[in-house]
Amino acid sequence: MDAPFGHPRTRNPLRALLLFAVYFASAKLGLKLAFVHASATAVWPPTGIALAAFLLLGYRLWPAVFLGAFLANLTTAGNGATSLCIAAGNTLEGLLGAYLVDRFAGGWRALERAQGVFKFVFFAGILGTTASAFIGVTSLSLLGFAPWTSYGAIWLTWWMGDMAGALMVAPPLLLWASQPEFSWKRAAETLLPFWVLALTGLAVFTQWLPWGAQGLPLPFLCIPPLIWIACRFGPRETATASLLLSALAIWATLRGDGPFNGFPTNESLLLLQAYMAVCAVTSLALAAAVSERNLAEQNLARIQKAEEALLNSEKHFRAMIENAQDIVTILDAQGTILFESPSILPALGYHPTELVGVNAFSLIHADDVAQVQERFKTALSDPGRPQSVRFRFRHKNGNWRELESIGKNMLQEPAVQGVIVNSRDITDREAAFLSALESEERFRQLAEATQEGVLVSEEGRILNANLTFARMFGYEWKEVIGKNSVDFVAHGDRPWAAQKISTGYEKTYEILGLRKDGSTFPMEVTGKTVPYHGRTARVTTLRDVTQHKQFIKTLRESEERFRLLVENIKDYAIFLLDPDGRVVTWNEGAQRIIGYNAVEIVGRPLSCFYVPEDVERHHPEELLKAAAEQGRMEEEGWRVRKDGSRFWANTIVTPLKNEKGGIRGFAKVTQDITERKRVEELLRSNTELQQFANVASHDLQEPLRMVSNYVQLLAERYRGKLDADADEFIGFAVDGAKRMHLLINGLLEYARVESRGKPFQPVDFQKVFNDTLSNLRVKIEETRARMTHGPLPRVMGDGLQMGQLLQNLFGNSLKFKGPHPPEIHFSAERKGKEWVFACRDNGIGIDSKYYDRIFVIFQRLHARSEYEGMGLGLAICKRIVERHGGRIWVESEPGEGSTFFFTLPERN
Repeated sequence: MDAPFGHPRTRNPLRALLLFAVYFASAKLGLKLAFVHASATAVWPPTGIALAAFLLLGYRLWPAVFLGAFLANLTTAGNGATSLCIAAGNTLEGLLGAYLVDRFAGGWRALERAQGVFKFVFFAGILGTTASAFIGVTSLSLLGFAPWTSYGAIWLTWWMGDMAGALMVAPPLLLWASQPEFSWKRAAETLLPFWVLALTGLAVFTQWLPWGAQGLPLPFLCIPPLIWIACRFGPRETATASLLLSALAIWATLRGDGPFNGFPTNESLLLLQAYMAVCAVTSLALAAAVSERNLAEQNLARIQKAEEALLNSEKHFRAMIENAQDIVTILDAQGTILFESPSILPALGYHPTELVGVNAFSLIHADDVAQVQERFKTALSDPGRPQSVRFRFRHKNGNWRELESIGKNMLQEPAVQGVIVNSRDITDREAAFLSALESEERFRQLAEATQEGVLVSEEGRILNANLTFARMFGYEWKEVIGKNSVDFVAHGDRPWAAQKISTGYEKTYEILGLRKDGSTFPMEVTGKTVPYHGRTARVTTLRDVTQHKQFIKTLRESEERFRLLVENIKDYAIFLLDPDGRVVTWNEGAQRIIGYNAVEIVGRPLSCFYVPEDVERHHPEELLKAAAEQGRMEEEGWRVRKDGSRFWANTIVTPLKNEKGGIRGFAKVTQDITERKRVEELLRSNTELQQFANVASHDLQEPLRMVSNYVQLLAERYRGKLDADADEFIGFAVDGAKRMHLLINGLLEYARVESRGKPFQPVDFQKVFNDTLSNLRVKIEETRARMTHGPLPRVMGDGLQMGQLLQNLFGNSLKFKGPHPPEIHFSAERKGKEWVFACRDNGIGIDSKYYDRIFVIFQRLHARSEYEGMGLGLAICKRIVERHGGRIWVESEPGEGSTFFFTLPERN
């Protein structure tokens, strides 16, 4: 990536010498603060200097850094070998950090974006600096200059010093280099926030201020001024403020002042560097984010202005088409007319829509068809290059008119898919020229009747010309006569024009004209050799095609806007079909929803999106037929993606017709509404469950209560008075009534998860865990269970339902225990934007084939004689988790215990 000034990737001895001097001086200064070891310091500015130099000036300056680091260490401690190793580590950390920032964070511009700031911190501040710490401390220990028992303390000091240098020194150097402009007005504006920051730093880190702040742990007071500077001035001033505050804090800490005093000097510096690094990164990221927002607002204003200009341009485009004298035609690849401009009516007698769908070659004179088809094929094989031709075209009254046309292939433009042809009727012009060449006066009279420039020349010298030609080039008529015709051609095109004139070239070509005032314009030139007053002369017609080129440019821009609009719609599959139902165009939304890219799908039939049963009953063909008959068809149904998966789609098919009512194709819009369909089904299911809950609450409970009461009454009065079978039967009835009561209550609880749920509030899972253990205390004591947990978070949810969820899961583990006392561990881990909770036990386990079945209502894997219960607990758990937007599953092996997982979204 280029640096902000010139091209820095070249050798420059002066730069290398300056870098060596600065690096050596800062290294000597840093090593004066080495307390844990003579070669390890918590303050190491050279890392930031080297990193900035490599990012701004290029990697070839590494010898200057290496030499500076080597001499600084050699003159301080160790020997030649250790100094070489340390210098290699210091150089490598700068090169590695610069390369990673260049490769993954955008180079020296990384600090202009919030995301780039964090990448810079990771790659340059954290990852790159480990190289120097590892190489330096390891070499000192291996060569006997540092004890292995102190390796960790020396390594941490070394790494923290290098990291602070990268995060505190490099950013202001990079930002001032990329934004060197300086304004005294802006400098004056920064005085107040910088003075506030300075006074705050003095209050926090020194004993100078008298209001009793001395000795209090108030480092957080430095954060508001930094935020003020970040929000008001941007990354450059913010990085500068952080560096100045860091220098003040280091000076004060070395004097024994500040909140980080009270520890050994090295530990105090480490704590200070960690604090300042956090402040610098936070404020710099905030400044970058504010700058990005301001830039986005400026871009939005520019876009709004551009859209207004675009609207005016489109109005101009429409007016130009409607008022153009030339005939504008759009043809498909077979020559079928797709569009005609209004100018065809006065020129050829046809209404603009009358010829749509007609093949243009059928209206061309039989003697001219071959040459026109040849030019048309050339245009098809050479897109973008204009092709010109003259031919006779049939007027609506049956007469033949001679047209001069220029065509351009734009079939590759998805929104146009046609050949643009600009035509002019030259019948009268040609007849006038041929009949007037023998008479000077007659020639001028007829030539003046045309809007094209006309001249007669002999060996390049102009013998005669019409007024239109003179005005076209900004001359008086008398000034034109006698000049050479190439004088009216732009200098770069003159050799080519002279060659055309000398060879008698009679086909139309395009060239740049040169006006009297020096301006140029595109023109089409056609020459013809004719007899003139008994000698041979060349008659040349010139046509200003500026308007035509502007039309082509405007049309292409309009088509590009339409194409981009369709291609960038991602939530809908929008594509065109030919009359047989084969795909013609394909947008990005279609690729995202269905899976095919344009190369794979264009030309394939519509039926490839439909499920086999729809294809067998010819539903796609019937859909197109119905759309053609009714004008529009909308339906919903299953569709198939490229990978074979199905989705529920809403589809709208609209036929595309020509002016005669013939079908030119179909437009198809498809939306994936699988999620909406699932929600509708869930709502319907919830409604049915609520209806059941209402019935169960009233209509079922009352008769059950009556049956249960009378059966219990029979049991109390007649137990022992009848035979043994009667007592057994009454016992069965009492037990059945109780189980029916439990079943209905369980169903009510399942149905009311949604309807009786509380609004979501912050839920402390540590409290929920403790409350659940209290509720299960008797069962836990009976089974001698051991309950443990890891760190548990606070989430948004329904606190009562979270308690019910844990009680069901823990109760399930206590019920299905193995031969040993239950051991249940509950934990939580944040992954992405959700929390994943796990309840692990050492119970009997579950076979994998029953994983899905256990969460279904009333599904039991054991007889009631083995384990009591109604088969509702895990089903209720699943319903609670899904109400909170999560999912639940199990992982288990028979005899090895089970782990139930569930997720909850992280909500503010």
